[in-house]
Amino acid sequence: RGLELLTAALSADPDAREAATLHRAIGLCHERQRRYARASREHAFASQLLIGLDPDLSTELRVRAADDLFRAEMIEAAAEEYRLIFGLESVPDELRSWSAFQLGNCYFRNRRYTKAAAMYESLRSAHQTSFWSEQAEARLAAIFRSGAAG
Repeated sequence: RGLELLTAALSADPDAREAATLHRAIGLCHERQRRYARASREHAFASQLLIGLDPDLSTELRVRAADDLFRAEMIEAAAEEYRLIFGLESVPDELRSWSAFQLGNCYFRNRRYTKAAAMYESLRSAHQTSFWSEQAEARLAAIFRSGAAG
């Protein structure tokens, strides 16, 4: 019922900020129903609407869209998004380090252990004080213990 109401509100032709809020809410509804691919599309669309209006929220929504792709097991698409986010200049450090960590996880899930190890190592050296740097260190140790990275 909530999705129906939110979708109906979109038909009222709201301005960009209102539309982004509605698309974000629709994305959250899809997440709760574990329809992550749909959630990703909604969050990505909301992100696009906010690029010029609220760049920080736009970036947060883009990361959320990538996270939804990851949860949907669309690992290559998620990796591409994390790569793009990681390459943006104005990304806050916490989102940059999360994106780097998740990019390493994407490589790991695709059994590209050398690339995963390189990404985790890069995260450790570039964001030494980040929580995600500590997590990357643990993943890196596991890769080397298993002998998977070479």
